[in-house]
Amino acid sequence: MSAYFHKLAQLVAKSKFNPYKEHERPVFSEREKEIIACICEGLTNKEIASKIFLSVRTIEGLRMKILEKMNVKNAAGIIIYAIKNDLYVPKTK
Repeated sequence: MSAYFHKLAQLVAKSKFNPYKEHERPVFSEREKEIIACICEGLTNKEIASKIFLSVRTIEGLRMKILEKMNVKNAAGIIIYAIKNDLYVPKTK
């Protein structure tokens, strides 16, 4: 067993993985920022498509790309990420 743990320790030592490392902040295109703002305002994919003259399928694809870049799972995650990272400022009345 000790040879196994020795080998494992060597692999871990050589690994570049660092759970404490700050992840690079993703860069969003102007179109993605526009879609993020629409999502934060509560618009559906269909409403966003109509507003910015793209197809619903295109909006769905861009939304998936945004989810991946932000590493979130849903619209609530997008909204929280956007506000925390100054991508969206809620309108005050």
